[in-house]
Amino acid sequence: TSTAATALLGGVERPKLTISEVARKMPDWFRENVVGKAEKAKKTWCAQWSRPAAKVIEILGCDPIFTEIQRQDAISLRDALKDRVIDEELLGRSAQKELRLLNTLWEKFHDATGVDERDMPPSPFYNLGKGFANMDEEEGRKREVPIEIIRDKIVAFGGLDFMNDELRDITLILAETGGRQSEITDIPPHSIFLDAPIPHIWIRKEVGEWARGIKNKPSKRKIPLVGVALLAFQRHPNGFPRYRFKGTYSAAANKVLHSHRILPENVTIGGLRHSFETRMRKAGVPNDARASLMGHSVKKARGRELYGDELSLEEKLAIHNQIMFTPQA
Repeated sequence: TSTAATALLGGVERPKLTISEVARKMPDWFRENVVGKAEKAKKTWCAQWSRPAAKVIEILGCDPIFTEIQRQDAISLRDALKDRVIDEELLGRSAQKELRLLNTLWEKFHDATGVDERDMPPSPFYNLGKGFANMDEEEGRKREVPIEIIRDKIVAFGGLDFMNDELRDITLILAETGGRQSEITDIPPHSIFLDAPIPHIWIRKEVGEWARGIKNKPSKRKIPLVGVALLAFQRHPNGFPRYRFKGTYSAAANKVLHSHRILPENVTIGGLRHSFETRMRKAGVPNDARASLMGHSVKKARGRELYGDELSLEEKLAIHNQIMFTPQA
């Protein structure tokens, strides 16, 4: 009960504030850290609380009551940050810092509200940042989803029926395209070409209503659609409005795939991208062709200047057909 909880906290009633409200109150609670400081220094100090709070809101899709955040919520946040590191959208050390700051925010909130540190409830963010810095090394990012799990549990008929339809079909598309999560979740309807001679999607910079950037120049590419990816886009010819531009796919997918014991505990959905590259490598696809399909720099993959034409859509289709999964009932 609330009374019992208050007693456990030494008689202190914790205010029911959302995480964004807690972040905004920090300069009021800890005026000694901002009074007399230059404006830039004040902004920097405040940003260390508002920035990770905004990440929580973006990834979890809500502005949660700070004291009601559960360990599982924090784990979902951690796994989503891992996927962003895997997709090279975020540095591992940056993700580690955000989790460490959220843990500090938990401690400072209880300090500000008068809770004795001996009575403070355990932080849901405690120790979740370990190992992230290692992910800045290339090998540290490559936690693949095992091929047998993709084949037997993900692309198998009915394997993901416990998911909502958009969550399921984004996952199937990631498995069979090797795309980055945001490339699939945020794709606008006019970049999906299901009626073309070779059905495909076009990853590119978008402007106007559908404005979005791409990671780098090599990321601009056309990806042919085969197998479960083609079927998934046929079910969603206009893309995925539930997840478009929201950034919530990763946390939602990881949470449900771990709870249903589809993914091993130390593997996240971002590993599908590395599994795709492994499938190409085992099929004998040359390094520069793999780089082209993954949206990596072919020049970097070859270690020299690039000459000649890029892979045609027909050539890409042949590779996708070569490694495509055939779902089993």
